[in-house]
Amino acid sequence: MKKITILILFLFPLLSIAQIEAGSIDYNNLENVTSGTISGVINTSSEITIENANNFVTGAYTPSEPPFNFMPATLKVLILSNDWSASDVQVKLLGSGRFLSVDIFYLNNGNPTLAFLNTYNAVFFYTNGVFYDQIASGNELAQYLEGGGGVVDATFTGNIPLLGAWTNYSLYSNSSQNSHSTRTLGTVNTPGSPVMMNVNSFNGGIASYYNNAGIISPGSVIEANYDNGQPLVITKINVGPANAKRVFLNFFPPSIDVNPEFWVPSTDGVTLMANALEWVAAPIIDLPPTAICQDIIVQLNAAGTVTIVATDIDNGSTDNIGIASYSIDIDTFTCADVGVGGPVTVTLTVTDAAGNSDTCTATITVEDNIDPVITCPADITVNNDTGVCGAVVTYAVTATDNCGAGGGSCTTEDFEAYVPVGSAEAFPGILMLDELQY
Repeated sequence: MKKITILILFLFPLLSIAQIEAGSIDYNNLENVTSGTISGVINTSSEITIENANNFVTGAYTPSEPPFNFMPATLKVLILSNDWSASDVQVKLLGSGRFLSVDIFYLNNGNPTLAFLNTYNAVFFYTNGVFYDQIASGNELAQYLEGGGGVVDATFTGNIPLLGAWTNYSLYSNSSQNSHSTRTLGTVNTPGSPVMMNVNSFNGGIASYYNNAGIISPGSVIEANYDNGQPLVITKINVGPANAKRVFLNFFPPSIDVNPEFWVPSTDGVTLMANALEWVAAPIIDLPPTAICQDIIVQLNAAGTVTIVATDIDNGSTDNIGIASYSIDIDTFTCADVGVGGPVTVTLTVTDAAGNSDTCTATITVEDNIDPVITCPADITVNNDTGVCGAVVTYAVTATDNCGAGGGSCTTEDFEAYVPVGSAEAFPGILMLDELQY
């Protein structure tokens, strides 16, 4: 037999067990409530010990614990399911106005990655079909919880479970399935607890699907039962290496809005789901980004320069929360980077909203694909001197190039050539006239 200790804070200088023990019960038969006198003051912990033959605790609640750790409507929730009606659960949770976002990942289509799960404050999963990979998804969800993530699960995870490492964190396992008899909220063992706050009624519908005859994880708290004594709400604290919180809700989450056999939304099913998610919710784990670069080729413009931006060399950098900024150490290239001056190595820095960063490098090859432009003089006609069968002709040629002398400035050269009479064919544009022809 094990003992479970419950820490309770008081505002009163002296209390007895009878004053705080309000009829503790246990579905598996309460064995003993330790008697005695408890004294305490605010911010001082005192203890009450409850024991039973099967090591399960009912009535365990710490009034000093704040109900929830987040401001309203700031939480991001992910629904994991292989059930087609998950959208009804999504609509109900969003309609509560208590969450910033509620997304769905279908476990029959793929496996969620740890990085993806870490973008959510809490995960709500329930099962009712085939898995893409029952073991791989279980391993990923276990890693999420081991990192401090909050997880709530519901019927039918007791008999259609995730496998792998997740089996270490199941609250109600190896169970069977029961249905086709209306079940309602029975005894609330922890009235006023965060999970049961404002939960005054629950009707599971004419089928009332739930798991039964399962194994309850040692140290768990049965916070509420059905009217037939079966567990409806099971919670546990200090789960895994990060001391996460866990909740199992023993009803099938979709409502009669998708199937007339399911739970009745005029009762407090949405409140129960929302309470559980807010109670287990944890800060989103912001992992460092992963910078991924790609090499690129760029061409100089007419001015002999080219400029790039950080996203030009980004090749799909990732971050589980979102990338806040991209930056590079070199963004402008010139003619000096062409040929023997290149290629150039550029460093990309990727930073997320929390200030975490990562870097990678890319090779930038700079090309000059613009041909130079030559401007020739107009056609020239000259006369030769008497008795001379040719003449010396002087002319200028102007050339421009984006990577020419002076970085793209004009260049003028003077040329001299002895042009024989009638040799325009040899010197296009220059016609020598023999004065004897006049």
